[in-house]
Amino acid sequence: MYNGAGKQNLLMSRIIAVFNQAGGVAKTTLTQNLGYHLAQLGHRVLLIDIDPQASLTIFMGLVPRELEQTVHNAIVEE
Repeated sequence: MYNGAGKQNLLMSRIIAVFNQAGGVAKTTLTQNLGYHLAQLGHRVLLIDIDPQASLTIFMGLVPRELEQTVHNAIVEE
């Protein structure tokens, strides 16, 4: 990205991973809210749900059974 002053700004990506094998520790809630608020601040956000229960997918308003492809398909079938 060119800033107009003869210098190039480097766009940095950040990866934030939320994981814990324990259940019921608010991973999905934290991820959904963090993604929402970062998007509200103008950041580009990609949320990836690799939980077999697909809770984040459901919380985001999608129905896993209606999706043609999922991360689960990519991992299991490849």
